[in-house]
Amino acid sequence: VLQRVAEILPTALRITDFVARLGGEEFVALLPVTSLDGAAILAEKIRSTIEQEQIIVDHIVSLSIGVSVVQLNDTDMNDAIRRADKNLYIAKQQGRNRVIS
Repeated sequence: VLQRVAEILPTALRITDFVARLGGEEFVALLPVTSLDGAAILAEKIRSTIEQEQIIVDHIVSLSIGVSVVQLNDTDMNDAIRRADKNLYIAKQQGRNRVIS
């Protein structure tokens, strides 16, 4: 499943975007010059694309996605990643297969 998701993710992104596996079952996408709303829209596109793919026969593979943007008061890029991770766990708590920003 992870290999197939890793193949699909870049097809949903723009040429300027970058995606990588962060660890375990988590991926991170860096979206330069993208607003929070724009990132949330793209995340929903990714979530929907994965849900519609037949990765495992007779099973729906879903994604929970946390979205964040770099803010002026961030001390480093990890601040934005921590916020996205927090939003990811909120998405999971709210029933999974959703985007939280």
